[in-house]
Amino acid sequence: MVELGYELRFALPYIGISRLPKILRREAYRKSYRPGFGDYFYFWFFAVLPHGKEAAFELKNAIFEEARLANLPFYLETAVERNQRIYERFGFKTCHFWDEPAENIKFWFMKWEPESLEPS
Repeated sequence: MVELGYELRFALPYIGISRLPKILRREAYRKSYRPGFGDYFYFWFFAVLPHGKEAAFELKNAIFEEARLANLPFYLETAVERNQRIYERFGFKTCHFWDEPAENIKFWFMKWEPESLEPS
């Protein structure tokens, strides 16, 4: 419940009250595709500014190293097709694709696993 409070405090000034029900339904759907148990890394927003190119690689490498050391999977979602292709180059696999044309929603649910967790 505390997480919801932080999300609302962060997002409400930007989305407005009228769009809130639609966005809450979308967020509930997104959260339903995250694992309900176990430990994992998750990023809600994984990006850097365009001029921070090296920072992006440093951040990615540091996070992947933490996931490898902890032997935990790493989940993220993206609504940007170009980003989905970039994440695939980094070893993420799409585990679910949500396409709802009436609402103009496209989301790729992606997962990366350290080699020791990958099925043989």
